[in-house]
Amino acid sequence: MDAKMRWFQYRNGVAGQRHRVAHCEDQSAEEGMWSWCRHEFSPTEVEEVAEPGAAPEAEQAIPGAPCVPCLMLVMGATADGAASGTELGEAHDAPTSSWGDVPDGSAAESSGTVGMATATGEAAEECPPKTVLAISMLKAQWLLDDAAHDISGGRYSTAQAIELMETLEELTRLMRETIGDAHL
Repeated sequence: MDAKMRWFQYRNGVAGQRHRVAHCEDQSAEEGMWSWCRHEFSPTEVEEVAEPGAAPEAEQAIPGAPCVPCLMLVMGATADGAASGTELGEAHDAPTSSWGDVPDGSAAESSGTVGMATATGEAAEECPPKTVLAISMLKAQWLLDDAAHDISGGRYSTAQAIELMETLEELTRLMRETIGDAHL
């Protein structure tokens, strides 16, 4: 990838873990700090990370998973952008938003991660039961982390609480099916 590209993510404690994905900065933005996936960030809430697949340098934090929309837009712009004459920053005209504008239930999709309810449903058909259990455990972990972060800041919604309760109930069901009721 281009050496001029700056990758960043929310600092630890600013956002829940599922929102701490590595974004690429859109340096063509005239005002503010924007990612290629068209989200606005406050420079005081982010930290610089290495680009996907690269080892972090001394001043960079260890990156989370890359934001899929950012990664795809950057790769598309750098792979064939030069051939078509497209400048970086012109390759995407997605609607703008900011993290605070994300409605309940769509936060994971907006940050570039796969919706876990969809992934769990699809995984149940294709994966071994212990893999489905592991996916459900990760979803519960992310939702619990978000709850701990958002409750303390007075931002925890009823929709988030319902999603967490349903996920924990599903996790319990999967554990019983996978491990067996006799062991619980």
